[in-house]
Amino acid sequence: MRLAAERGLPAYLQCLPQSLMRRWVAVMMADRPEAEHLALGDLGTPDDEIDHVLDATDLLPERERAMAAHRSQASPYDGLPADLRHDFLGWDRVLRAH
Repeated sequence: MRLAAERGLPAYLQCLPQSLMRRWVAVMMADRPEAEHLALGDLGTPDDEIDHVLDATDLLPERERAMAAHRSQASPYDGLPADLRHDFLGWDRVLRAH
């Protein structure tokens, strides 16, 4: 962000909208209510603060392969309903940093 500011360029932060995170919390509460991060409160960026939503659905196969390549880590999307998994991985949401 500092480099972008020094060069007079915009910088963007990837974020997850609260509406999507609320759907995720509902699934987690039903499936894994003991998960620590459920106690963090309202997660995500307020939807109306997100500046751009980019369609990345054509990248889903590559994203899935990339996550599968990290065998030492479990994917945070494993076990999610297909529609919720798609909504996480099929769209990039960004917020312009100031």
